[in-house]
Amino acid sequence: HDRTFYEDMWAQLVEGIHEDPYRQNLIRFLGYFARLGGAGLIAEGIEHIEELSALVELGVDSVQGFLLGRPGDIEQGLDPDMRAWLRERAES
Repeated sequence: HDRTFYEDMWAQLVEGIHEDPYRQNLIRFLGYFARLGGAGLIAEGIEHIEELSALVELGVDSVQGFLLGRPGDIEQGLDPDMRAWLRERAES
């Protein structure tokens, strides 16, 4: 598989996902399909809180993108405010 295509595909699906019911349904279907096979979804390229919120509500298992932090040392960790926001969403 071409990793670049995979990342580009996710970036195209994620960008503006909160405004596009068609792509929201596609993400729902992909999540359902992944869970049937015992897998999950990782959404890449998240740059806006609205995108993250929509993806959390759509049941995406893992997320990454500049909104959550720039690439760097694993020790840098997640911004505490973002961690609290994610924890609140996960508990609701």
